[in-house]
Amino acid sequence: MARAGYLTKGVVYVLIGVLAILAVTGAGSGAGEIGGPETAVRTIGEQPFGQVLLTIVGIGLFAYAAWRLVQAIMDPERAAFDGAKGVAKRIGWGVSGVLHAALGVAALQMAFEGRTPREGGSQSWVSEVLSWSAGPVLVVIAGAAVILFALYEIYRAWTIDFTRHLKITQMTPTERRWSIRAGRIGLFARGVVFVIVGAGIVEAGLNARPGEAQGVGGALRDIAQQPYGAILLIVVAIGLVAYGVFQAVESRYRRIPTRA
Repeated sequence: MARAGYLTKGVVYVLIGVLAILAVTGAGSGAGEIGGPETAVRTIGEQPFGQVLLTIVGIGLFAYAAWRLVQAIMDPERAAFDGAKGVAKRIGWGVSGVLHAALGVAALQMAFEGRTPREGGSQSWVSEVLSWSAGPVLVVIAGAAVILFALYEIYRAWTIDFTRHLKITQMTPTERRWSIRAGRIGLFARGVVFVIVGAGIVEAGLNARPGEAQGVGGALRDIAQQPYGAILLIVVAIGLVAYGVFQAVESRYRRIPTRA
């Protein structure tokens, strides 16, 4: 399930990056193609045999969600040590599991009910939390946590610490070289995107405006609106494609314990 999940996540990220590149270069159907995982899922459903593809993707996303929840509860890789860092990792894995399960639900709903997944999930939960008495503080904390996660992804790209989870010795020299390149470029690009996502959530909490919160798609559209935005977006999109490729590498070469 873990390997199927990594591969499915990789397909989604490759598609996010490809759609953004096509939109910027004019080869796609316009700016509406710039989006996050929900846009990728919707695009899959619009292809020939879309129902079958969505079902496969939905199952794969559930598999990844299950693996993340196993990591959060049992830590089979012994990666979350005692202390605040270990707790943070477990919480992050759990949140990742819930988010990917929700995306899996959206894929299956589109496959069997024709319900089109839409972006805006960040705004929905931020709006709900802001209605609480301590809501603004909680939203700011959540945004700060996203930024810290993003910086950790960039740190992993810089230090290449992600290789400790891979069966490096089973790779050919060429596979090893390109896997490390894909991991570094992909993690860095994803970190940049999530810094923007986290900053938007923090602003939403500080200003009590849910509309300032955004997901991956919103972050990519923000990049496109900057000076030289088209070039910046293409660079980041290529990075997200690299991240998707790295997820496929993890699907094949990650060390996954056979028991907890």
